[in-house]
Amino acid sequence: MDLSTISDMQTEHSLPDVEMFEGDEDCRSNNMPGISRMTSREAMLTQHQMDLRRRLMDTISPENNFKEESLVFTDIAYIADGNSKHTLDIYLPSNSAETSSLPLIVYIHGGAWRTGDKSDFTKLCKGLITVSQDKIAVAAVSYRLCTRSSESIKHPELLNDAVNAVKFLISGSYPGKPHVDTNKVFLVGHSAGAHLSTLMVLSEQPGFQEYLSCIKGVLGVSGIYDIPELLKVYPDYSDFVEMAFDKSQYQNASPYYVAQTKYANAEHLRFLIVSSTADELIASVHSARFACQLVSSGYSNVAMVIKDIGTHDEEPFTQDFWRIVNDFILK
Repeated sequence: MDLSTISDMQTEHSLPDVEMFEGDEDCRSNNMPGISRMTSREAMLTQHQMDLRRRLMDTISPENNFKEESLVFTDIAYIADGNSKHTLDIYLPSNSAETSSLPLIVYIHGGAWRTGDKSDFTKLCKGLITVSQDKIAVAAVSYRLCTRSSESIKHPELLNDAVNAVKFLISGSYPGKPHVDTNKVFLVGHSAGAHLSTLMVLSEQPGFQEYLSCIKGVLGVSGIYDIPELLKVYPDYSDFVEMAFDKSQYQNASPYYVAQTKYANAEHLRFLIVSSTADELIASVHSARFACQLVSSGYSNVAMVIKDIGTHDEEPFTQDFWRIVNDFILK
């Protein structure tokens, strides 16, 4: 498909991509129906300017204004087997007792399927609520990880963990649930978490069909969507990919390939695919290619954001990202 050129192209592959516009702060339609993008003059900043800006952001972070009386419930088991990776944390605004209709963000962390924990994202969860002006709730999910130990799991077990966490949040019993609207659930995933979030909704998961209608949208930031293509561009990534997947699974476990066949139960979903121009680990073209595939397959509500929201590990913790998420959820 004929799209214009991504300014931060990091690969020579002929892949569909999205045009960057200096100074454009709004989502605008491009020459591919169904895809929009938001870019910023910030993408053109020097590294020195970006470093100064991020230090300033740290001092004025809305996370520092998070109300102490806000409700945080930790280590809630979504599978009662005693495994700490089968737990999640719930964050509610201080005024949650006054409402029963808070949209729920389910945050699924990245870490190449081998590292990370829900407890690493307290700042993100608190920041999202503060930026929303107390209009959302957030759940941060842990899941089992893939390592080289003999007892390690592989795909699809970690996907099953994420699915079970979402099912629990929709139908289970947990602190704060009376204040959450479980018919307004949004999945937000970063890196490997974006892979799990999108794969979860684009293909049939056992016992999940009845829950899918409760999910209204999926936001993936710097996600891994096409494992074979990822390894072509970044062959060194085979180390962690092989921990999580058998080679025979690479294509069927890739949201890009799964999306080539439209899943009727997911046609109601809104998708927002986000990529940072400062991401040094996954090129924007990888995200753009996936967004294009969603549109080509007939998903009618697909948007894309390409702007500087920090390096790969910084992305979940920047105010820019928190605003993007809130704009998507509260639209």
